[in-house]
Amino acid sequence: MNPEQYQFIKQILEKVYNIEANNQLSFIEKACQSRTELIPIIVEMLEIGQSEQAKKLDQPAIHNHITNIGLHNVKNEEILPKGTSINDYIIIEQIGSGGMGNVYSAKQSFPAERIVAIKLLKSIPNFQFFESESHILAQLNHPNIATLYEVDKTPDGQYFIVMEYIDGYDIIKWSDNHKLDLNSRIKLFQQLCSGISYAHEKGIIHCDIKPNNVLITEINGNPVVKIIDFGISRLESQNDGGNNLAGTPAYLAPEVLSNPKVVDTRRDVYSLGVLLKKLLAESQSGELKSIVNKATAFNKQERYASPVSLGFDLSRYLNKKPVRSFKYNWYQLSVLFVRRNLTVVIFSMVLLLSLIIGFIAQYQQAELAKKQSQAAQLAQKEAEEISEFLIEIFNVANPEKNTNIITTPENLIHRAKSKLLAIETPDLTDARFMHTIGNIYARMEKLDDALEVINTSLKVKQSKLPENDPSIISDKIQLGLIYRKTGKPEEAEKQLLSAVDLIKSQATENSHQLSTCYNALGNLYIADEKLSEAIKYHEMALEIRKELDDKESIAESYNNLGVINHNSKNWKLAAKYYYLSLDIYNQIHGENHPYIATLKNNLALIEQNNFNWQKSEDLFSEAWINWQYAYGENHSSTITAKRNLALFYNLRMKYDRAIEIYDLILSAYEKVNDKEKLAKYNSMKAQSYAKKEEFEKANQFHRLAIDLTSNLDLSEKYLYNKLRSQYAQTLISQNKFEEAKVLLNEALKYLEENYPKNNYMRLYTLNILADLYSSQHEFQSAIDLYNEVIGLINSNQSNYQLRHINALIGLGKIFRQQNQYQKSEDLFLQSLHINQSIYGESHKTNGIIYFEIGTVELKQNNLKSAQDNLNKALKIQEVALTPSDKDLLATQQLLNSLKQNIKKY
Repeated sequence: MNPEQYQFIKQILEKVYNIEANNQLSFIEKACQSRTELIPIIVEMLEIGQSEQAKKLDQPAIHNHITNIGLHNVKNEEILPKGTSINDYIIIEQIGSGGMGNVYSAKQSFPAERIVAIKLLKSIPNFQFFESESHILAQLNHPNIATLYEVDKTPDGQYFIVMEYIDGYDIIKWSDNHKLDLNSRIKLFQQLCSGISYAHEKGIIHCDIKPNNVLITEINGNPVVKIIDFGISRLESQNDGGNNLAGTPAYLAPEVLSNPKVVDTRRDVYSLGVLLKKLLAESQSGELKSIVNKATAFNKQERYASPVSLGFDLSRYLNKKPVRSFKYNWYQLSVLFVRRNLTVVIFSMVLLLSLIIGFIAQYQQAELAKKQSQAAQLAQKEAEEISEFLIEIFNVANPEKNTNIITTPENLIHRAKSKLLAIETPDLTDARFMHTIGNIYARMEKLDDALEVINTSLKVKQSKLPENDPSIISDKIQLGLIYRKTGKPEEAEKQLLSAVDLIKSQATENSHQLSTCYNALGNLYIADEKLSEAIKYHEMALEIRKELDDKESIAESYNNLGVINHNSKNWKLAAKYYYLSLDIYNQIHGENHPYIATLKNNLALIEQNNFNWQKSEDLFSEAWINWQYAYGENHSSTITAKRNLALFYNLRMKYDRAIEIYDLILSAYEKVNDKEKLAKYNSMKAQSYAKKEEFEKANQFHRLAIDLTSNLDLSEKYLYNKLRSQYAQTLISQNKFEEAKVLLNEALKYLEENYPKNNYMRLYTLNILADLYSSQHEFQSAIDLYNEVIGLINSNQSNYQLRHINALIGLGKIFRQQNQYQKSEDLFLQSLHINQSIYGESHKTNGIIYFEIGTVELKQNNLKSAQDNLNKALKIQEVALTPSDKDLLATQQLLNSLKQNIKKY
């Protein structure tokens, strides 16, 4: 079957489904008079579509607006009356039926009070399939996928599935009922892509995406997609290779019709494309049609590789960026060139707008002064000069005029800067242009250029305007932001406080500028760890922004307050502010905006610290998907999300999953031959292998990481040290102390040559070397190093206090081995006090310290005190660690032994 035949057959099938069964064959024969060879194929497909199997696959959605379609499929099964009790559930009403049994709404009272949907299974002809379906659903924990609560059976042995009850219509009906515009429909569809992408991440293909399986419910007044019925899904990694055709014919990919064994992500992409076409109806632009056509391409190799790619193209469409599926003409390509270089667009639009406003104002003033002719001539002359200036700059971007020149935004901005700074006596209009160019340079991280241009702008304005003019204040604020980025906090503070004073000297304070100043000062003090000052200024900024009802800025302030509390280890308050910010950004931008990803990433870290493991994993995964939508798979933010998820999996001892993610990251950096990043992530991968105790592989990747950087001038601070200290720790785990010592001494030499003696990374490395000496029973050398670390601690910053804690614990262990029990216990208690002051009671390091105190008490035969401390350790470790963690197992073993001794005693 070729693509043209397939499209013809699809058109026939779409029409024939609306014709009475006894008239369908005659309709097909008439429609295929010139193509009789297709009649058997269409009849076969029609029979598939009307088979009992297909009916089972195309059941109505589980929701309270369900019709009675499909109820006739249930034979000889009694419909349960209202009030019937099934275990902990009370039946409310029948809401539908599926191939495996009736579906009811029910009330659950324990452990939570809620309405659920129960699928009561009349029979299980294929118990393995039932187990597979349950296993599949249980893996899917995503806001856009209906949740499976449990699988159970009644006292008489009948199985049932309990799922989230969805109160809503299918996506097309809901969109039509609410008269959604085009962009709103696309945003809804992106939620669908997000849910399906998540399932694909888990290795699950839905296989039956259609409107009835995509419901819309409302949460806090916002529409939320809920995907149901993964009942015919197949785990991609466990494809059974069966020949049964699963799916709804109108949504089936062509390759499935000819080969039912085909189960991959592009099958779902095809179904998504068909649904998208129906959802958008007649309102498709050329670009949207190209997206639909790519998603539904006959050859699966020509489709989007995944729902992520499909959603990414839709995001580009919504953001007025070029979509990858559309072929543009020359004019469109010229426009797209400017779009791709957003900084240039900002510059040119502001520049042009400033020109129009400035010269209109000049002309009006000239008219009032009765110097129309002279002013008009002057304005015309200046307009012509600026026009030539713009034309000359943008000619560089013209693909016809510069076929051999590769133009970048940086080239264009440098060109504009050179021309403006060459003006002998710049006026206010020139100064405004300089400010704009300075902002663009700041965005491009060209901070020296930004400082030069904005300082020039400020001097011009100060010579021509009142001191507290808003334009002067804008320059000072921008200078403050740039000085902070260049590591000059004193100069940044000076500029920002000066701006605050100037605003307050105005007859009417500019509230927007004042809140911007306060916000910038708050961020400056966060960087300097002056957290009380940071909180003060951010709270003042938030108060003003609430008065202005500036939603975007309010969300920014909430996020900043979240960051402060996050840095202060105040997880509860940090989470509160992050969620407030997330709610506002969701309302403004929708769930796929990069701000949403940043907040989800930060919340994932909070939930991780609170030991909410599943929630943390979900948030990390969602941040990954969000950033991938916004920026693409290989953007630095997307890679940050991947890295954080890999670190999470290491923490949860899921080392293979961490390694898989590191391989994804390494693949991205291999394409661009970024040796520094390749070194960094090979070292991190090596650590995962070391934790698996696969030391041969660990050593191999550690050595590769160091070799990759042998002739590089490293840009990442401390990377030289990290590569060596990480490898050294792996070697210490193998008792290869001398090799480890060489690496640690190399790292220390580098740090001593480049940083102060009390640099926290040097203290970290000294602690590792001290641990090494302690392992070799070279106790005096270890004690000297630990004491050196403690003596150099002169900061309350958490990085330094962690080094302090590690040194105290190391000393405590040595003195315990030397039978100096009181000294040992005092050191452990001191480390416990510091750690509790930073993290609270439940931190995993507290578990380690309680264990050490317990062993000291045990050495002194204080059995009751030992048991109390070990129980405290166990209570923390059971929450903070995985069941197979060595520290947890050691505590359990020692406690069990101790309990037996106490009983004997």
